[in-house]
Amino acid sequence: MSISDQVKEEVQRQIDIAIEEIPYEKRRWSKSTTKLRLQYKDISDFLLGFEYGRISEDGVWYYRSLINKRRRGAAGEEAEQVTKEINSIIFDRLPEIRQAILKTD
Repeated sequence: MSISDQVKEEVQRQIDIAIEEIPYEKRRWSKSTTKLRLQYKDISDFLLGFEYGRISEDGVWYYRSLINKRRRGAAGEEAEQVTKEINSIIFDRLPEIRQAILKTD
């Protein structure tokens, strides 16, 4: 399996995990002291951005770990393409993530 395919599979897995963990994350980030420190207005928007960033970074780090395991450097173009693929997968599933956030009480 190519590195790109492995990264895509891992990003899908990370999205599934994020969706399962949204009730916990919503409770965690909704505490009044946390809200005051982070100064956000809407927990749903905050969580969507939080999950997007976390999944995106997880995907990039996973890619880097695969590159390191194979003991080769990442070409700039390859890294850029993989990052675009990661973002595309996340964007395609953002409605599903948002729905999970909105249905959590």
